[in-house]
Amino acid sequence: MRDKTYSILKKLLKNKSHLCRAELAKLTNALTTIHYLESRRYIEQGLTEDGSPDGIFVISDSGREYVMTRKAERKQFIVNFFSQFVTGLITGGTGVFVLERLIALLLSAMS
Repeated sequence: MRDKTYSILKKLLKNKSHLCRAELAKLTNALTTIHYLESRRYIEQGLTEDGSPDGIFVISDSGREYVMTRKAERKQFIVNFFSQFVTGLITGGTGVFVLERLIALLLSAMS
């Protein structure tokens, strides 16, 4: 399952770190709402000169940290996946070769 929070925050980073409420609402779903992102302090709403919300959302420092952490986790997952794949391939190939030689040796001894 894809991480909707990660994709929204990544989009905010690519979009010069700000989106208006309407654009941000298009990216959210029932689980990842604007309110959820604000409550987790991943995004912050800008303020006008008189202190009222202006409807422009920016990514916060904790949002940037979330994106960097997810990128590191994904990179580590890919590295682990391929290293385990290669290790399994080498081990399996070696095991098959050894078993084949052992079976050939046993069959020649029986003849």
